[in-house]
Amino acid sequence: MRPTEIKIALQTAFDIRTPIMMWGSPGIGKSAVVRQVAAQAGRHVQDIRLALLDPTDLRGIPFYNPEKNTAEWAVASILPDGKDNNDVLFLDEINAAPPAIQAAAYQLVLDRKIGDYELPEGVDIIAAGNREGDKAVTFKMPSPLLNRFIHLDFEVEYEDWHDWALQHGVHEHIVGYIGFKKTALNQFDKKGKGHAFATPRSWEFASRVVNAEPPETILRQMLTGAVGEGSMLEYMAYEKVYRKIPDPSKILDGAIKEMPKNPSLSAEHAVVNALTYELHHRFGKANKKVNKAWLESASNYIDFIHNQFSPELAVAGLRDALKNFGLPMVQAPNWKNFAKDYTHLVMAA
Repeated sequence: MRPTEIKIALQTAFDIRTPIMMWGSPGIGKSAVVRQVAAQAGRHVQDIRLALLDPTDLRGIPFYNPEKNTAEWAVASILPDGKDNNDVLFLDEINAAPPAIQAAAYQLVLDRKIGDYELPEGVDIIAAGNREGDKAVTFKMPSPLLNRFIHLDFEVEYEDWHDWALQHGVHEHIVGYIGFKKTALNQFDKKGKGHAFATPRSWEFASRVVNAEPPETILRQMLTGAVGEGSMLEYMAYEKVYRKIPDPSKILDGAIKEMPKNPSLSAEHAVVNALTYELHHRFGKANKKVNKAWLESASNYIDFIHNQFSPELAVAGLRDALKNFGLPMVQAPNWKNFAKDYTHLVMAA
């Protein structure tokens, strides 16, 4: 399932109070999706890593009650408490825990209690883990625990990542490169021997490195350490293309109206990406108000992508401007001319 579908499934699981187990390779955003869904609902995520615990950390420990002359159990403090608690109990990397620890979670997951402890009524349980073939430390989940979840396979989806990246400040060159080569987003190889590999998570690390602007020799080494040497080399090749594209500011000012002759596909992607970011930047400088100067920039943007690029690439740029950056493109004086050729875009907007 793609992340947008996972989000709907998680919300449905909350509504029907049924535990979910998400399966997927490392670094693809499983925990991030849980936190996003919880945040949208105004809920706190209580993250418990069973692999770090002993069975008694969940079950609690016995103590002697001299009044009753019995042994009783002290409830573990790591579990949600309070009658009005509506936390999401997130058992991340659950199958990295040894079988004895997983066994301690049986009753908690299905019956919502363990020993004398009961989960507060408003708490929901979500778990996540890597598959056994994902080069991760995993233990086979026992069938009684498997049968206590609805299981979902979490798959990497470029469109979902792209929208998230634009909305969360991932560096525009990283976004542009992944848009040009979508398969670069997730290159996890079960048989790979290197330490680093490209995933949505490691590309976010790469974005932080690029934003820091270290010297190029350091940049190359750190990118290699984030996404692997192959991805680093391909990204740096794209960077060289980015440096040679027409100045997006001059295009939006109307000074440049055509692309250089015979541009490469990567150059076209880079220009559309750079133009959309620059138009978004200008809207911010205008305090997100539609003024004459910004409308002229938007009009030049529409003319340029309409005349210079394929319909698919032009629509991709407008989609980002409309959906992810929230730019009021429909107020541009030439919007209707563009919309006549791309009515499906107008409907989507």
